[in-house]
Amino acid sequence: MIGILCSRIRVEEKALFEALRRRAVPFERLDEDRIQFPIGNPFPNAPDVVLDRSIHHGRSLYALTLLNAAGVPQVSPANTYPGLTTSEPGTEKGEPAKYYPTGKRTYLRIVPRDKIQSAALLTQMKQDGCKKTAVATPQNIAPISSATSRSDTTANTTTPVTKIAAGTP
Repeated sequence: MIGILCSRIRVEEKALFEALRRRAVPFERLDEDRIQFPIGNPFPNAPDVVLDRSIHHGRSLYALTLLNAAGVPQVSPANTYPGLTTSEPGTEKGEPAKYYPTGKRTYLRIVPRDKIQSAALLTQMKQDGCKKTAVATPQNIAPISSATSRSDTTANTTTPVTKIAAGTP
């Protein structure tokens, strides 16, 4: 069975649920606002794998720790937060080891982490003749972490980051 960890049901989740139903694939919606993990048994009746559709990486961190303790692999098609899989600059102390209580990595990301995406974007901007870069992040994302990963990359592309701003889109 597939568990699908959701923040809210968006168009994409509705399409995913419908596709799984059409193919008769057993799945369970795991609403991150309502899911409870009993003490002593981190995930009774655990699914075989969890597809992480969470909107905020912070909730993925908590889920990862609990799922790892239960031996359940977690797959994310969109989470780019580097601390889930690496300890590069811009991550918190002890990451990513603190999310894997079993010592075994059980998290798979489908898209590259922030630093890799930043490097690719800045390289393309340089090739396109861009001289300056401004970075804007939503309020719920730490601009310092985003700035760190981008400023590390900036040195390699000679495209200066001139502004980092957090705000509501």
